[in-house]
Amino acid sequence: MIKYTRRNIYKKHRQSRKNREIIICAKSSPFRLAILLCGRIKGYTNVEQYLLNLKRKYNATIFCSLNKKIKSDYINKFCSRFGINDEQLNLEPTKTHEHIYSNLTLCADEMNIVDRERTYSQYFHKYKCFKLLKSYQLKHSVNFDCVLFFRADIDSSEEFKIRRPEPNTIYIPEGKDYYGLNDQIAYGDFEAMRLYSDGVVFLSKVCLQLGILKFPYSINENLMKRHIENTKCRVERFPYNYELHHLRSEPLSEYDDYE
Repeated sequence: MIKYTRRNIYKKHRQSRKNREIIICAKSSPFRLAILLCGRIKGYTNVEQYLLNLKRKYNATIFCSLNKKIKSDYINKFCSRFGINDEQLNLEPTKTHEHIYSNLTLCADEMNIVDRERTYSQYFHKYKCFKLLKSYQLKHSVNFDCVLFFRADIDSSEEFKIRRPEPNTIYIPEGKDYYGLNDQIAYGDFEAMRLYSDGVVFLSKVCLQLGILKFPYSINENLMKRHIENTKCRVERFPYNYELHHLRSEPLSEYDDYE
């Protein structure tokens, strides 16, 4: 029989409080963020500090898939600066399947060849970059709470804020829809972003559907809107003022001269 002395009651209270603290600690486990940079990193030095601040704020792991086949000094410096190991990097020239390329041509007859290739490359490297993430999770037995598709030329005076994502929801900034849906930044949980990254798989089917677009101005955004509709995910918009850095397309021999 337990004698309920003041000392025993105090001890029980301390144990109960300790149990609550353990539960709270378990619920507030570190938020794991993966940042995916796809297609190109040209001109990242113009916004380097902004990218570093984002990485440090969330202690993020960065993955990168580039339309290149040679790891130049420029890419080496980028990887060193952002802690990107070989397992987090994919260098692969975009492989455009002829039937998909033809469908893109049907969708936008007035587009030049470079624009069509750029459109497909965007989807191709999002898919490849997410494959890096999946392999990394399996190898290291970790799970990311949030996956952010970002660009290495985002320029903003605002802090980029991320909330813990809800299931089956893709978070996309307001604006820059161009009669479709912003295709530059998106985040969500692992499953939602797996669907988001699968755009290249659905691209051929999407291109053949009627009413996508008959003008070239916003082919990327129109395709993205149709793709997101196919995923059945909910889209939540949030305010974030940004631009693509104005020097992003300037000639850069360190980057342009290497395949």
